[in-house]
Amino acid sequence: QLVVSMMATVMFDDVVRLVSLPREQCVRTIPLPPAARRQGPILCFPSSERHINILDAVGTVVPLTSEDEMLCLVSITGSISPFYAMLDTAAKHATAVGASETAARMFVGAFFSSLAQAGERHAVDGG
Repeated sequence: QLVVSMMATVMFDDVVRLVSLPREQCVRTIPLPPAARRQGPILCFPSSERHINILDAVGTVVPLTSEDEMLCLVSITGSISPFYAMLDTAAKHATAVGASETAARMFVGAFFSSLAQAGERHAVDGG
């Protein structure tokens, strides 16, 4: 048996106690909304090859060495709502100054998607 906990607020030791299985059979994960489309990062602690193989089908597994590391990275998810608000604001601004709503939303979506893809390469390559 393998346990993949997706309960964001339940710490790893609590998961182990709840399921009464050895630690090696359990991981704590934090998938994000894009995982529904099989995209995006999935934080995973502790990293286990067996669990990673399962989770790879859902997104990009980010193996972690400590729960503290997970908490540091989870704090970045606070930028999700402001990101979508920025997209909406950009599209509304473009529409207000003369672009059609369709063109504005298409451009904003493609523009920020391309930035995100370039940003992923930049982050992975280190510069």
